[in-house]
Amino acid sequence: MTEKQKLIKRAGDMFIEGYNCAQSTTAPFNDIVGVDEDTLIKASCAFGGGVARLRNVCGVVSGIAFIFGLSSPCLDVTDEDAKADMYGKAQELISKFTAKNETVICSELLDDFEKNPPKSEPYKDNPCLKLVEDGVALLCDYLGIE
Repeated sequence: MTEKQKLIKRAGDMFIEGYNCAQSTTAPFNDIVGVDEDTLIKASCAFGGGVARLRNVCGVVSGIAFIFGLSSPCLDVTDEDAKADMYGKAQELISKFTAKNETVICSELLDDFEKNPPKSEPYKDNPCLKLVEDGVALLCDYLGIE
């Protein structure tokens, strides 16, 4: 199993275990960004459900941005070129998510699911599982993890 496959599987397993979309997207990258898993789980907790279940920006997208920022830190707040470069790369990454899913808004991503919820195994039937796995795959591709 490749490193990318391991990260995708870990993310999916975490979501099925009950971690939210943002936690499931961020925590598998702990070794890559040098932050322990518990810290990533705590730090990303409020991003789930479109930020605190408000159904705004998808937690997977927030998780992608969070990990991308940790993997490519822009520490000098006066370096406008570095900030512009970081924003441009993050926008490129998030636009790949948008191209695949048509939106980054949680409520829009879950519209059909919420109108017709599954009768059993809510985590396995939840479209967020696929979004988490796809988001981790996109992030791996962008970070060069094979």
